[in-house]
Amino acid sequence: MTIVESLLEIRNLVIEFDTPDGIIHAVNGVSFAIPKGQTLGIVGESGCGKSVTMLSVMRLIQQPPGRIVDGEIIYKDKDILSVEDSEIQKIRGAEIGMVFQDPLTSLDPLFTIGHQISEAQIHHLGVNREEAFKRSIELLELVGIPQAQERYNDYPHQFSGGMRQRVLIATALACSPSILIADEPTTALDVTIQAQILELIKKIQQQMGMSVVWITHDLGVVAELADRVVVMYAGQIVEEADVFQIFKRPQHPYTIALLRSLPRADHTSGERLESIPGAPPDGFQVPVGCAFLPRCAFAREICAIKGPELLSISADHKVACWVDIRTRNER
Repeated sequence: MTIVESLLEIRNLVIEFDTPDGIIHAVNGVSFAIPKGQTLGIVGESGCGKSVTMLSVMRLIQQPPGRIVDGEIIYKDKDILSVEDSEIQKIRGAEIGMVFQDPLTSLDPLFTIGHQISEAQIHHLGVNREEAFKRSIELLELVGIPQAQERYNDYPHQFSGGMRQRVLIATALACSPSILIADEPTTALDVTIQAQILELIKKIQQQMGMSVVWITHDLGVVAELADRVVVMYAGQIVEEADVFQIFKRPQHPYTIALLRSLPRADHTSGERLESIPGAPPDGFQVPVGCAFLPRCAFAREICAIKGPELLSISADHKVACWVDIRTRNER
């Protein structure tokens, strides 16, 4: 196993939300590290806690109704969750950038795209407007905006969805962050534009040497981009490994079910894709046993009694499951 230095570490993160119907336990004891210079894919169904986890890194959990009950997020030997607001504002956007899913709502419709890219540099880097203008043009060209100088003074509504997403990426890269968090930024785009954005992210990462966290429900995207993968279910990590291990030797029943639901090149005409029966927990109660139990094809009696811990099964592979999938025996 190649040891890779961690740039940021999340430790035992617990996040809850107050709702009229009760408390939603969104994230339940999540721990993982973001490797330096690599891409970490975070995979799971909607509501599994992947986006909330990374929003907490940016200190963007709205409180109330949300609250971080426990945990640490260590960046440069400091806990992001305990630093002053003034300090997190220096980190957010400057050292950790984020690209959101919907570019139309993430860009301010009242300001030109050039103004929005330049303001981040003026605020965080202290450059003047002329320097910010030149850097913004370079960024727009980097992300593939044609006639960048002419389009600097255009407004978001004058761009297509794919181009707006490129503008968001340029904004997130404006201060050369160490970490780029991409929260399903290609979900609303067509397949061709999606492929272009994926290639763009890979190209920029190689040029800048930054770490990328890609949040998605699409395992195809993970196979294309990620070096390492975290699989989440019901607010918990159920499996973590390098991308090769996840696809070639998945160990958690949920990971296996996700992979079986993917379309394959050897599918015959009319063959139905496999689906995962049942539905995820609603989050109002933390399960006593394994959260995946009602949907699991390998369940044992112990699964209903106690939730499994995330344990190493090899040098670089962790899984939270009572059953050894390779032998179908209890661990």
